[in-house]
Amino acid sequence: MSALTALCPECETEMSLPPLTEGETVGCPECLLTLRVTRAADGRAELEMVETELRDWGQ
Repeated sequence: MSALTALCPECETEMSLPPLTEGETVGCPECLLTLRVTRAADGRAELEMVETELRDWGQ
């Protein structure tokens, strides 16, 4: 496997990624979102934002 390129779906930052497979996660260096690889083929990866539930600290 070779390196991949991808765009952050939130801030559209172009990223160079190590070889990843579908389901793996990566962080965007610009907006810091956690992203999941939905497809990796032909040197490109498609990413989607991982939904995170924020913890209610009762404040």
